[in-house]
Amino acid sequence: CRCRWIMAAGPLAITSSADLSLDKRFDVIVNSVSPEFASSSSDSGINLAVWRTLTGYSGEGDKPPAVRYDTSAFAAANGARPTYGDVLWSDVPEGRAPEGSALRYIVHALAPDRSNRPKRLPSGLSKEEAFACLVAVYFRVLWQATAKGGAGCSIGMPPLGAGVFANDAADVQRACALAHAAYCATGGTASVSVALWSPDGSEPKDTGEWRAAA
Repeated sequence: CRCRWIMAAGPLAITSSADLSLDKRFDVIVNSVSPEFASSSSDSGINLAVWRTLTGYSGEGDKPPAVRYDTSAFAAANGARPTYGDVLWSDVPEGRAPEGSALRYIVHALAPDRSNRPKRLPSGLSKEEAFACLVAVYFRVLWQATAKGGAGCSIGMPPLGAGVFANDAADVQRACALAHAAYCATGGTASVSVALWSPDGSEPKDTGEWRAAA
């Protein structure tokens, strides 16, 4: 049960369907989704890349509409629509995965947003509450990805809650470490890779194997 950190260049390094596969071995990619649980051409980063992948948009012609993920089953099971800290998943349509990729599923996760941007629903969470939400969303992501991809799957994800979400980078990494430790302690066996953005725009590099510790 290992977690590998990959340094990638720039905060929006994942912007195309080809970039979704930083590692060709990923079975499951984690998407940092919008509060509406949708992906569209007006989004950025990995959510834009996911929209391009799921719609098959090549950059030519009219842009397809937003992809809205079905929240009805979640609402029926939980008594409310998904919000900060929750996750959904979708299949990758046949022929839509990046060439040479093992990608089969996408887990859509909504990390707590402390930015108070007009385009985002205010989370209303304190720093401490946001940290607890970060731990929860990482833990849920890992088990949802395992449930879909299988015990031996390879999971790739961005640093949920970082960047424009305005959570402290140290808190994001610590939350991921705690969640990964809990995931391993409760029987998780998947291989996990997390893409961390290099603020100086340096070239991507693999930082090697890393085992989370509480």
